[in-house]
Amino acid sequence: MLPPDMQAEKLFFVCKFDTISSTQTEMKALMRRNVRVPEWSVVAADYQTRGHGTRGRRWQSERGKNALFSFVWYPPFGGDEADRLKLLAPVAVASVLRGEGMNAAVKFPNDILIGGRKAAGILVESAVRHGRIRYAVTGIGLNVNQEEFPGLEATSVLKETGRHTLPDTWIFRIVEAYRRWSRAAAETVMDAFARLWDTPGPKKGLLFDKRCLPGKMIRIRGERLLFRHDDGSEETFPMREVKPWV
Repeated sequence: MLPPDMQAEKLFFVCKFDTISSTQTEMKALMRRNVRVPEWSVVAADYQTRGHGTRGRRWQSERGKNALFSFVWYPPFGGDEADRLKLLAPVAVASVLRGEGMNAAVKFPNDILIGGRKAAGILVESAVRHGRIRYAVTGIGLNVNQEEFPGLEATSVLKETGRHTLPDTWIFRIVEAYRRWSRAAAETVMDAFARLWDTPGPKKGLLFDKRCLPGKMIRIRGERLLFRHDDGSEETFPMREVKPWV
């Protein structure tokens, strides 16, 4: 599912820690120092003492077994298009996993599921000034070689494939996929997100309030989805109250 006309490019650098409070916190601290960090640079760690996702939720991970990282991008669009950032990372992560034979799907807004169990979490934070996005920092935690998840409905690459793999390999694959998708048109990214949302595959429309609505998903703004009905009319729906109609 990667745009076909783009070849692999090298990252600028990866700063890897044995232990850190949070890769997201470290990368944001670098950005606040007004140092021009090279685009696509990565902060990664074997273990986080204060890893977190949206709304401050803890991200727990066994030492050295998973891909824990944050990277920076300087988007070329304005703050009014910031919601594109919510789509790019889920599309990149799910696409990479599906490319390795895993039935990955996106649970809005920031989880990647395989077979209904959580495999990855995403946190996107950006800084906007004078209507422009100065930078976006995306943090991702992907379960790679962890096998036990006490009290959680979770899975990992190892559990799904039976193969041990290096966490750093997944960091490169995901950032490279994100880099490629970042150049795709907004409509292309939205279409990819729709295919990966909830249940992988083409979508006929939406399920809302026990109704099947044929049409196409156009755009996500905040927590709302702009939807175009088959008759050409458009309507917005709260993302958390709709499901894709397969």
